[in-house]
Amino acid sequence: MITQELMQKSLCHYEHNNLVLFLNRRLGEGTMTKLMANYQIGTSKRWTGANAFWYLDQHGHPIDARVTCYDAETGQQNDKSQSEWLSTLIGQQNPAVEKSVRFYGLHLLNGQPRSPIGLVEEEKTAIVCSHFLSQYVWLSASSFEESFWMGSDMDFLIHRKAVLFPSLNSYCKMNKIAEVLNANGVMAVVSEYLEQHADEQDRRQGMSIADFLLRKVLLDQETRHLRHLSPFEQLEIMKAENPLVQELIDTFDLELVNTVEPPIKTER
Repeated sequence: MITQELMQKSLCHYEHNNLVLFLNRRLGEGTMTKLMANYQIGTSKRWTGANAFWYLDQHGHPIDARVTCYDAETGQQNDKSQSEWLSTLIGQQNPAVEKSVRFYGLHLLNGQPRSPIGLVEEEKTAIVCSHFLSQYVWLSASSFEESFWMGSDMDFLIHRKAVLFPSLNSYCKMNKIAEVLNANGVMAVVSEYLEQHADEQDRRQGMSIADFLLRKVLLDQETRHLRHLSPFEQLEIMKAENPLVQELIDTFDLELVNTVEPPIKTER
């Protein structure tokens, strides 16, 4: 049976939780700890490194949990088939609930009664975006199939503005959901940011708004690291990462200018 006690027992062993390890590496321990507490990220033994996203009602009571597994280095889901509902695993399915939309992050609404809602497709996206774009209350939905939304309770969205942030290649699907929301009295709009700023490689990867934000963090971290290196050290890194750099240097007889040669270390 899904209980508060069961949820609390999962909120540990984060050294074996790939998603938590990834968030810690990208955002730092302080931010990671805050996000874990806000969104009730648990650890699961279902797969090595697996996590549990706890779905709570608006009063903080656990309804279900989605068990998934991410890569600790990239933060991407290892295998899309590695995604199961806890209610299914323990034989506690509810057919009526399974045919409706479940929202991750509902318990955060009461703490921000006037904030607009940012609605995304995956739990990890909601978690990451809540750090960078805190003016929204970030929720994810268990399904963006239009038929699921028709019979779902969306009263909590009334009197709030909802901004849908589709991942790339999901723009049309999100537009249909926005139409359903508007027909039910919700002020819903679809963000076009990714559609306007993505390149072809981004589209092939189906990147989300969280992927864009995390990529910027990674680039900033790499830039800060390079600032502390001499031009010679930076060049060596470039050559190690891309063999064509040395080929260009040799072909065009390139050399660093306006730099001081690094001191030659001699053994005593």
